Amino acid sequence: MGSSELKRAALEQSQKQRSQLDKALEERARKKRDDERVQSERANQRAEWMARERLRREKQRALDQERIEMQKDAQKRREAAARAAEKAAIEKAVGRTAKRAPALDKARSVAVQHRSQVRRPRETVTALTREEKRMKRMAKDMGVPFRPQKVRVRSDASEAAPSQVHTLAPRRQNAREEFIAQERRRKELRHQQREEEDEEEDEDSDEDDVEPGPSHASIRDQIWQLFGRNRQAYMARDIDSDDDMEAGADAVLREELRSSAFGRREDEREEQHLLEEKRRKQNALH
Repeated sequence: MGSSELKRAALEQSQKQRSQLDKALEERARKKRDDERVQSERANQRAEWMARERLRREKQRALDQERIEMQKDAQKRREAAARAAEKAAIEKAVGRTAKRAPALDKARSVAVQHRSQVRRPRETVTALTREEKRMKRMAKDMGVPFRPQKVRVRSDASEAAPSQVHTLAPRRQNAREEFIAQERRRKELRHQQREEEDEEEDEDSDEDDVEPGPSHASIRDQIWQLFGRNRQAYMARDIDSDDDMEAGADAVLREELRSSAFGRREDEREEQHLLEEKRRKQNALH
C-alpha cells in the first residue's frame, strides 16, 4: 500500500471523526436547548401555580374573616335579643310601666325632692297577702325592687285616728284580660239564663201535673243518690272556669327564652345558607 492511499485513508478517517464530533456537538446543543426549554416551562408553571395558590389563600382568608364577622354580628344580635327578652320578662313580672319622657322624669325628680323636704306621715307595716309574698320572692330573685299594691299610712298628729289606705290607680286591662272578663260575664249570664229556664220548666211542669207527686228534679236527685252521687253539687260546679288561663312570670320568661333560642337557630341556619350560596357562586366562577 502506497503513501497516497494511507494519506487518503487518514483523511477520510479524520473527516469521519470530525463529522461524528459535529453531530455529537449538535446533539448536545439540542439537548441543552430542550433542557432549558423544559426548565423554563416548569418555572412558568410553578410561578402560575404559586400565583393561583396565593390568590386562593387570600380568598379563603377573606371568606374566613367574613364568616367570623358574621358570627360575631349574629352573636351580638342573639345577646341583645336575650337581654331584651329578659328585661321585658322582668318588667312584665313586676308590672313596670313604659319609659317616661325626660320632662316627666324631671317633674318626678322635682316632686320627689319636694316630698323629701316636707314632713311625711309614718308608714306602718302591714301583712302581705300570699300573692304579694310570691311577687316579693320573685322580685328578690330577679334583683328588682318590690312595690306592694297597698300602703297603710298613719298620721303622727293623731295616733288614735284610723289608718288611711291609699290604693294605687287600677291598671289598665290589656286585650287578653278584657276578653277573659267578657267571656266570664257571658258565661255567668248564660248560666243565669239556664237557671231561669229550668225554673220556668219546673213551674210549667208543676202546673201541668194533675196528680200530686214528686217533681222531676227530686226524682233525678234520688236516682243520683242511689249511685252515691250528689246531683246538685255536680250541676253547681263551674266547668268553664278561666282561673288557669293567667300566665305567671316564670311561664313568660320560659316562653321568651324559648323564642330567643328559636331565633338563634333561625339565624344560624340563615348564615349557613348564605355561606353555602356564596361558596357555590365562587366555585361556579372558578
